[in-house]
Amino acid sequence: MYYEGRLESSLPESTTFTLVDLLHGITLIFIIAGVCLSIYSLKLQKQGKLAQANRFDMITAQVFLVIYVGLNGWLIWKANQQ
Repeated sequence: MYYEGRLESSLPESTTFTLVDLLHGITLIFIIAGVCLSIYSLKLQKQGKLAQANRFDMITAQVFLVIYVGLNGWLIWKANQQ
């Protein structure tokens, strides 16, 4: 695609594992984990445990948000210190 080529051309070429690569990897892990947690929540709903599924969703959403933002912020801060 046109936009993809423009984005890739704006990033410097590097053969090392960069901060951007690390952040992309973390994001992918969180997406996969989120899908797995959603599957578990759906299973609870199908078993008729709607209140438990809603509580599970609320807790995991908050925990995921705090961990994801905190981890990304810490990595960016640490990279900025070097």
